[in-house]
Amino acid sequence: MASDRWVMILGKSDNAKPKEEINKGDIVRFLTEEVLKTENPKFQNYPRYSTYISRYAEKIPEKNISDSLEVLDKLSQFQPKRMPIEEITRIEQSVMNPDLQQEQIGDYKPSGHHAPPNENLPGEEVVESRLMTVISEQIDRELVERELRDLSYKYPASIADIMRLAEIAKEEIQEWVNKKRIPGKIYKELAKPGEPLPKSLYVDQKKGEFWAQLHIRSITPEQYESVKSGKTPLWKVLIGNSYHTDIRCNFEDLPKLVQVVVTEENIQNMIKTFKGERRETAGGINVSHSMVVSKPSGEPPGYIKKSLDEETIPALDEEGAKIAASLDLGESSYWIQPGGIGATAKDYAYMMHICSGKIIEGVVRDDLKEWFLYKEKANDDILNGKFTIKCLNDGTRNRFEIWKSISNPLPLDPIMHSCTDSHWLIPSEDVKGIGREVYRNDSQELYKRKLS
Repeated sequence: MASDRWVMILGKSDNAKPKEEINKGDIVRFLTEEVLKTENPKFQNYPRYSTYISRYAEKIPEKNISDSLEVLDKLSQFQPKRMPIEEITRIEQSVMNPDLQQEQIGDYKPSGHHAPPNENLPGEEVVESRLMTVISEQIDRELVERELRDLSYKYPASIADIMRLAEIAKEEIQEWVNKKRIPGKIYKELAKPGEPLPKSLYVDQKKGEFWAQLHIRSITPEQYESVKSGKTPLWKVLIGNSYHTDIRCNFEDLPKLVQVVVTEENIQNMIKTFKGERRETAGGINVSHSMVVSKPSGEPPGYIKKSLDEETIPALDEEGAKIAASLDLGESSYWIQPGGIGATAKDYAYMMHICSGKIIEGVVRDDLKEWFLYKEKANDDILNGKFTIKCLNDGTRNRFEIWKSISNPLPLDPIMHSCTDSHWLIPSEDVKGIGREVYRNDSQELYKRKLS
């Protein structure tokens, strides 16, 4: 008995850890998968009720009387309806976009009962509140993920999707780290083409926005004025000028941008790299790949080395100039005045915006970056999908190259491939080694810290 109220023990609350203070006698709401009724042969008028998967949701200060046994009895008669994966996805989207919540709720109720608003049977609002609570933006993300998993337990067609939404137990991850890989069956269920694995499997996965700019220099003041006045099309003044592509990434929680420079002997091959097309290489027909160097302003905080100055920057031919101009997104591009950062002392530079979108990291090490790019704005199908930046060695020196992973768009196993927290691209000559085993000890130590 608590606060002059009789209570019935229905079961455990599945390790609930409320963030608010709860006192004896408070009326609270629990999210319950199923209410079970067990007949009592000795006292037939007093059946036993219990709950299956019950989690604390919130206090209900507006109520001063708790639900009655009649409500429990009514709920025990409902057969729980397992949520199709489409519903899970829909709820997931509504959580991420609160503006869509009201129109996406529809008339779906986990109990399977469909009734007009405000005409629910007694106790039905308790079941409906489960779904309502899941999509409430007031509930933290971890609770939402657990609820999405619980709503869909034993739904065979969606086991992989459920696991992707659920938070994988730390103990499991540590066991996998010790074995140096995610179990094959679990990886197969989790891995989706062009998407990273769940965030909990990475050491310090970041997400954010990226944008790519063709940086074209040495445009004379006369050429600049001719383009601005409309006398000369842009592509004509680009001929013969040096170029490279800057890819800048604004990741959440990082103190500065991650920036890389892509160079190529001609822009035609560079665009093939961005599209993931094949071309003739030294090793035969292969997926197009281009050289990448670290950008001094985009190296880890504290770095002072200059890498770009050592590279030979190519020039645009007529065909390349026309291709470049066709990629220009216009109003988001801009000119740099002579003497400005990125321009020469006497000539202009043009920062041509060619693509932008979202980015999520996969495996990152000093010698490897796995990027999942989701193009949102571009005039062509470029920089969209899984891209790999890898440090290679030709026997004399290290170099970074980038390519689109068209043969295997699945995410790398971050545990097998020794994921670390190396977000920035460092100069290739500073890479301490190439290959996952070089970083194994560092990776395991980082996982240990994270999981503890």
